Amino acid sequence: MITKTKFIKEMAQRGNLKQVEAERLFDLFLNTLKYSIKEYGGVKFRGFGNFVVKEHKERMGRNPKNGNPAVIPNYKTVKFHVGEVFKDSLND
Repeated sequence: MITKTKFIKEMAQRGNLKQVEAERLFDLFLNTLKYSIKEYGGVKFRGFGNFVVKEHKERMGRNPKNGNPAVIPNYKTVKFHVGEVFKDSLND
């Protein structure tokens, strides 16, 4: 697996950019992605995949340390569904 730093170096090399520019573009992309997911409930990149918000309802659970019942509150997560073009490119 590649780290963020190595990924940014790869972006800079492939895009013929300075590493500072690649890092700025990467941060801009991530911040825009986070904003758009929160504001619009998801982002769709045709062929690549979809980021969608999934809401989990409040439920009862157990504390793993002592076994006592505990309420797990509502929370949201982000799911990524891989697009066909992206999935197919992994198997080339």
